[in-house]
Amino acid sequence: MPLHTTSYVVLFCFVLGALTPAWAQAESDDADTRPTTESDDEDVLPPAQSEREARTAEMNSDVLRVGLLDIRPTFEAENLVSMAERQQATLGLLQITQEINVQKSLAIPQESIMKTLGLAEKAAFQKCWVDPACLTLALKPANLDIVVATKLRVVEINPTELTDNEGNPLELGPADSQGGKKQIFADYSLFIRLIDLKNHRILREILLNHTDYAQLIDQTRTKYRAALKEMGLIVDRPEGMAKPDSGPDDVDALYKAPVSTHDPKLGLKIGAYTTLGMAVLTGAAGIAFGVLSDKAKDDAGNAVTIASLEDSDSKRRTYMITSNVMYGLAGAFAVTSIVLFVLGYQNSDQFASTGGVMVTPDGAMFNAQLTF
Repeated sequence: MPLHTTSYVVLFCFVLGALTPAWAQAESDDADTRPTTESDDEDVLPPAQSEREARTAEMNSDVLRVGLLDIRPTFEAENLVSMAERQQATLGLLQITQEINVQKSLAIPQESIMKTLGLAEKAAFQKCWVDPACLTLALKPANLDIVVATKLRVVEINPTELTDNEGNPLELGPADSQGGKKQIFADYSLFIRLIDLKNHRILREILLNHTDYAQLIDQTRTKYRAALKEMGLIVDRPEGMAKPDSGPDDVDALYKAPVSTHDPKLGLKIGAYTTLGMAVLTGAAGIAFGVLSDKAKDDAGNAVTIASLEDSDSKRRTYMITSNVMYGLAGAFAVTSIVLFVLGYQNSDQFASTGGVMVTPDGAMFNAQLTF
């Protein structure tokens, strides 16, 4: 191959390599401008997606999703504390969760979380209580960042065992006969665990005890809000300063809102695969020209005339230079591809690894995950 022809090949490869990222970004920008169409019937899903998959995909957003589970009572607590009282306490915790103001956030109650789970996940959830490992697996379809799990325990106390601060038995008055109710003495215990489902770790644990249920709930609200402030999720802002948008008030609206399926890093990913292909092609070309160089060297050794010797030697040098240039281009394309892969898949669900050791009341659990 003449030397000037080789120069054209090298120049073409350089130009193609320079234009590849720009072309990939242009494709990405063009995807942003393509019009999207909405179905006239909001209840009809695309054939390729189930209702559960569609809801899970629509929950992928930049908001901090905090799931608040209902207060889970033990058998004794269920008999002594009514469902209405437990629901009222859960609502108070939900209102505090909605105060998160350091970023866009969404407080999701258990009722909405259950809509995203299948039968298997719901069955597993019933056995979880406040166990981090169990909740991480059972609530995976809900795509939560943080979950708040609460357990209520009640132990009845024999009135004869009640004493004052000095250890003397308390003199109890007669039972409330007008209402026909028997006065109940009990030790109420409420345990709250905040779990980071993305990084598989326990963020905070709160344990409160009291003999008065109403006072216990008041203390719980105070301690829970203080914990969120310590975690940096609630910041007291000057009066008049607006808090970040927390998303729709109706949690179910999150599942119905149209969501863009465009990947903002699509251009980088296209460029990564394109430069990887160029690295393979130029590397193969380098090998091919290396083979031709060796063949020309053999022809020079077998030459019988001065003219054929000079011609074979000229070809050998040309092929050798071209081979080295192709190897250099292959290396450059490979490095570029690696950089684009890192930038394109950084903090992406398509290329991520998580792992660690989680200590629970029942023992320790090691978890490792790698996804592409």
